Formats: sequence, C-alpha cells, structure tokens
Amino acid sequence: METGRIGRRIAYWRDHRGFTQADFGRLMGQTRRWVQDLEGGQRQRDPRLSVLVRAAEVLRIPLERLLMDSPGTLPSTTRPPAEAAAVIGVLYPRPAPTRSPRRSLSFGVG
Repeated sequence: METGRIGRRIAYWRDHRGFTQADFGRLMGQTRRWVQDLEGGQRQRDPRLSVLVRAAEVLRIPLERLLMDSPGTLPSTTRPPAEAAAVIGVLYPRPAPTRSPRRSLSFGVG
C-alpha cells in the first residue's frame, strides 16, 4: 500500500470538505504538524488502520476512498490491492443471501 498516495487522498478530501490542517488535526485529536506528516507520507510507513478509519469518519467518506484511486481514474477491470480488499471485506462484509419465505396459498372452501 503506497502511504504517499493515501496522504494525498486525505489532503484532497480534507481540502474538499473545507478543513484546514489545524481543523482536521483537532477533529482527529492531533496537531497540525501530525496532519502535515500524515499527508506527506512521513507519519508512518504503514498508517494504522484505526487512523485511516477515523480519518474516513471525520472526512465523511467510505474508507475505500482512502485506500484506492477513484473509479474514474482506474480502468474498469482494476481491483483494489489484496491488502485493501482484505480490509474492505472485514469492515464491510457482504450479507449472506437470504431466501424469501415461501407463501402457501390456501384456497378456503366455504
């Protein structure tokens, strides 16, 4: 997972939401400097999942927006990296298919 790309995505969405780095830092419980480092890819080689989940919540976007390029920039056959797919699968499990109950038709006789 490329942490620099995640940092750029966080910066894009932070700006898109109208937050300064200081605003975003306060909402994350961190400093402006921490946000600078996060967005620049220097904060951690591998950002913690809890940080990414919280950032997605604060930015009001689905986590996968931080983990992969927007659909418009990817070819339609591209799938998320295996690590991202695993995280997405854990956070957003697909519901098991349910069978609709069968209705029994009864024709009452008088």
